Amino acid sequence: MLTVVLAVLLAIAVGLPISLLLGPWEALLPAIAAFAGGYWLMMRRRGKALEARLQDIQKELARGRFDVAIKGLQNAKVDFGRWLLFTTSNLDGQIGTIHFVRQEFDKARPFLKNAFVRHWVARA
Repeated sequence: MLTVVLAVLLAIAVGLPISLLLGPWEALLPAIAAFAGGYWLMMRRRGKALEARLQDIQKELARGRFDVAIKGLQNAKVDFGRWLLFTTSNLDGQIGTIHFVRQEFDKARPFLKNAFVRHWVARA
């Protein structure tokens, strides 16, 4: 979510001076380009960091260390939840799925209720 806010601020920072100098229509294309480019770069950077963290968590799951993996997912949710759209609900779905596989249904229920709508495994 913060990436969207920062990308909008970047678009304003690029578009406002151009708008004051040349006019609002001339500022539209550079502002849109600044928003799209800034958003893409920030999402890519945060996404790569999240991907690296999730690979470590996947290794813990493969070793059967479910508690460590759940703790890692919760830490990733804290670190990346505010930055990337839908990350919190996706990670909640993964945590809930792990609890469900371990047959910890009472622990799984609140996470699965918060799961992303299109995370069909968690929503099933």
